[in-house]
Amino acid sequence: MPTYPSCVKENTAVVKPVFLRVFMSPQSTAYALGGTLTEQQRLIAQAQGLEEHAKWLLDQIGVAGGQKTVDVGCGPIGILNVLSDRVGYNGVVIGVEREQRFFDMAQAELDNRRLQNVKLVQADALHTGLERNFYDFVHERLLLINFPAASQHALLSSDATPTSGKKAST
Repeated sequence: MPTYPSCVKENTAVVKPVFLRVFMSPQSTAYALGGTLTEQQRLIAQAQGLEEHAKWLLDQIGVAGGQKTVDVGCGPIGILNVLSDRVGYNGVVIGVEREQRFFDMAQAELDNRRLQNVKLVQADALHTGLERNFYDFVHERLLLINFPAASQHALLSSDATPTSGKKAST
């Protein structure tokens, strides 16, 4: 059984995580493309279209079984499924999503795909509440375009800092 960071607390009665904190930042901007079913379908199709590239990237970086990983700004799926498969049952995958509608979509996707080693945190990318230096790998896809230039540097050195220094954008 994987060990989750302190911001994720297992509720033994339900066996689902209880998130202790939700962080939002006034420095980020609203998601410009909306949260309709069409946008959800577009994001899932985009994730499917980029899946082989994501797998290749994880091969190059060396993400492996048992590691602790994060997908910041995961939207309805991001690479959560790819990370889940890669790190296996003993690994940890945390999806961070700020927007309630995408958080709900991601939870539905996780349930639909039965991804047991993935947990979601609803938080802003600048203030995730995740432990620093806990993760082996942190990923984001097209997240920087949703932040003003002045906040982009802060995002790159945000809460979700990997112990290995391995961060990647796809």
